[in-house]
Amino acid sequence: MKNFSLSSNAVVLSAGRAMAQLVMVLVLAVLARIIGAERLGIVASSMALATVASGLIDFGAGSLMIREYSAQRLTASEFASRNAARICYGVISACVMLALGLALGVQGILMLAPAFLLASVFSQTAQVCLVATHKGMKLSVLSFSERMILAVVFGTTVYFTDLTPELAFAAGYLCGSTVMLVLASSIASELKPSFRRIAWRRLWNGSRYYGLSTAVISLQSTDVLIANAVVGPAVAGIYGAVSRWTMPITLATGAFAAIMNPVVSAAKDRDDIWHRIRGALWIPIVSAAIAAIMFIFAGTFVNLVLGEEFASSTGVLQVLALAAALSAFSQVAQVLLQARGRERSVAISLGCTVAVQLVLVPPMVAHFGALGLAVASFVAQTLLSISYCLLLLKVWRRS
Repeated sequence: MKNFSLSSNAVVLSAGRAMAQLVMVLVLAVLARIIGAERLGIVASSMALATVASGLIDFGAGSLMIREYSAQRLTASEFASRNAARICYGVISACVMLALGLALGVQGILMLAPAFLLASVFSQTAQVCLVATHKGMKLSVLSFSERMILAVVFGTTVYFTDLTPELAFAAGYLCGSTVMLVLASSIASELKPSFRRIAWRRLWNGSRYYGLSTAVISLQSTDVLIANAVVGPAVAGIYGAVSRWTMPITLATGAFAAIMNPVVSAAKDRDDIWHRIRGALWIPIVSAAIAAIMFIFAGTFVNLVLGEEFASSTGVLQVLALAAALSAFSQVAQVLLQARGRERSVAISLGCTVAVQLVLVPPMVAHFGALGLAVASFVAQTLLSISYCLLLLKVWRRS
């Protein structure tokens, strides 16, 4: 794939994801205004639990499958069988969550999390199929469509039915991801889940360190759950109201990193890698510029979108913008290192930095509230960026 192709595909994918995140931000803003910070904290905690569960189900299988398929070490039929196993494990896990919620009489987190879990698993499966087949433009369109369906279903359900806004949001979230999976399966038909032969035991074959990295990243989401347990759902709501706003900062680099995985995996040596990615290295600079804009205008954005009730989210958003700027770099560095076989080093770096973050959360939120969550995230991203810089220098000198 040529430099122009990599760069242009990343731009197209990030544009689609940017529009998708804009829709997501608007829907969350409407939800926040309707239910308030405390009830929004329950939604944020449910989404965090679902993120952890979906990350453990994936356990690095998606990224490894893309790498191995791109390097022609994994057949399309085996790819499809592993995708089927991922979905089956997701459905089973969601049913277990729902059963626990009903058995315990819990009307909050465990009743919402199953829908978010299924949506996450469906979306992951669709993205893996499209990235592996280099269909970045179609993934861009489907990412936007996924969120538009969320918005339509949420708005329609809230207006015309008696469902609570939280359930309406969860239903829209799941509907969007389901449609995305169906469409992606028709586009990348050779890789669509094959339920005639489900790879129950082979889903995670070879994904040891990929899996550890994915699991650790997923565990980062427990910071919201910890905050909820330490100081209550209101703080989780203040944090959750803006935590997804920083996604535009990492959208371009996230798209670049996703498309870069099969490209770098197929590269022969250091010079080949440089030739393939150099034309797209301006993308992280754009992410840094977006972070600066968000930091400067955080107060204006919060007041305009959420209102005075969430004024304390301004400082949270500013610190998260700084953390996201660092994350933009670490996303690219991580994929580059993993694609070149350094997944063990990545897993160790991630494990250490996330451990530091989660240890910092209880005392930080106890003293600083939602701002403490953001500071813990920033500290972790700083340490991770330093670690990846050292690893990249080491790999570059040896290759």
